[in-house]
Amino acid sequence: MKRNLLFSVTGLVVGLVIGFKVANYQYRQERSAVAQAAALQAAQEVPRATSVNSSSDKESTPAQGMEQTRLIIERARNNPNDFEAQRLAAEQFIQIQRPEGALEFLHQALRIKPEDPETMASLGEAYFFAQKFTEAIDWSRRALKLRPNYPLATFYLMAALVETGQNLAEADSLLRQLEALRPGDPALAQMRQYLQAAQQQSSNNKSQTVLSHGPEQPRGGKR
Repeated sequence: MKRNLLFSVTGLVVGLVIGFKVANYQYRQERSAVAQAAALQAAQEVPRATSVNSSSDKESTPAQGMEQTRLIIERARNNPNDFEAQRLAAEQFIQIQRPEGALEFLHQALRIKPEDPETMASLGEAYFFAQKFTEAIDWSRRALKLRPNYPLATFYLMAALVETGQNLAEADSLLRQLEALRPGDPALAQMRQYLQAAQQQSSNNKSQTVLSHGPEQPRGGKR
């Protein structure tokens, strides 16, 4: 069932440590229950980008925050070879509920560091929330080739596979990897429920096909 989301993805997984937390992220469109679980994905402690003047963030007004965001984005556009500026600008678009806007800066960051698995995983994340699941799968896989078992890439590859109903056996294997890292984690527990529902739906579809058309005949054989 499609529902509006009130969650956000923030932070970056560091090493093999993975954590999940709820934050504000409101999409103005309908999203699936799978995306709700994906939106609980976040870093344990270390943010993926540090904002300018972060020590005064708690005291800043909304207007000051918007100005700060504008300056961060402007800096990235004026300094296209600054890797950290591109990553920070991408984070601003995630925070202001525009994952599509992050893509420009993530791709530019990747031009600067073409083999950076963290940027590739972030592309998988941004494409997932932009509902471009084929691209999310592709970039998550690329990240995993460079950094096997990288939790952020593993999570968004698994989530995109569940969302699209593709390769559910692979999704199950990826989810087991994450569950081993964070046993009892609520976001993973939710995702396990959605995976099971997708598996059941797939099984039902196969059963309906058999009932409608009969069992498939063995190739090259006759009855």
